[in-house]
Amino acid sequence: MLLYFAVSLFASAILLFLVQPMIGKMILPQLGGTPAVWNTCMVFFQGVLLIGYGYTHMLATTQPTRRQVLIHGALLFLPFIVLPFSLGEWHPPTDSNPIFSLMGKLALMVGLPFFMVSTTAPLLQKWFHHTGHHAAKDPYFLYGASNFGSMLGLALYPTVMEPWLQLQAPQDAPTWKTQVMVWTIGYALFVALVIGCAIAVWMAISNRIETPEPTPESAIPSPPAPEQATAVATSSAAASLTRRKARLTTSAPSEPAPAPEVAPIVQMAPNDDITWLRRIRWIGLAAVPSSLMLGVTSYMTTDIAAVAFFWIIPLALYLFTFILVFSRWPS
Repeated sequence: MLLYFAVSLFASAILLFLVQPMIGKMILPQLGGTPAVWNTCMVFFQGVLLIGYGYTHMLATTQPTRRQVLIHGALLFLPFIVLPFSLGEWHPPTDSNPIFSLMGKLALMVGLPFFMVSTTAPLLQKWFHHTGHHAAKDPYFLYGASNFGSMLGLALYPTVMEPWLQLQAPQDAPTWKTQVMVWTIGYALFVALVIGCAIAVWMAISNRIETPEPTPESAIPSPPAPEQATAVATSSAAASLTRRKARLTTSAPSEPAPAPEVAPIVQMAPNDDITWLRRIRWIGLAAVPSSLMLGVTSYMTTDIAAVAFFWIIPLALYLFTFILVFSRWPS
């Protein structure tokens, strides 16, 4: 089960980081090949990623696990409405800033598939927590598999997909040997993997509900035989009569019962609430590496060339730091 969840996260990460350079290269010729195209795409993708994490948090905190499985399982099929990717007849405006037009096109073309893939990492970790596996108490090590898949997806695009596959098929040509069709097939396999994870979680919850806690046989009293019951009753009556005579004939005063011990009062520390100042600091610290990555990418693509290879290098180094942080796997 652990390997199956890791493979599902691995596949989602590959799809997540294959689509980013692919969509950037698809849009780049329409806007003159400027370095700002990739930065705009990165801002869009990171924004959708944050929205996906927000959706996962809301779903996991407001709905029971079985309902999460049903809702997310149904939503996984919605991206097939816009797949495979296509620019269509879109042309950016020439008399105004094209950023808002580009954002709108990205939202319509790739927003839904990217959103659904982006929710996988945190949601599958939450589901893995309910499987009963011995490593389910701390599922964050699965981020290691996710980020390794991210780096592999980034490496595969300039070395395999870009040289050997066309971005989109020309008119009246087969479309299955294109980058967009390969990504669509990969998304279908990803949906099958997530459905398998959902079934595993559903069965684990059902087994816990239907299987009660076993009662040890030694704790279940067996009814005594008739002869044994008569002997037990006779001995109990004799023992009771002996204790009563002993209380009447004794003249020694009874010792007072010891006073019960009073547990010491423990002074509880005040709750360490998460303040808004701390939350703002966390958001600021999280924005620093992302801002540095975009700055380095913009500098490289401005001074050298606006190509996918120079987009990928800073992003791969950025993801490698996550692999180092979440590299601990359970024994």
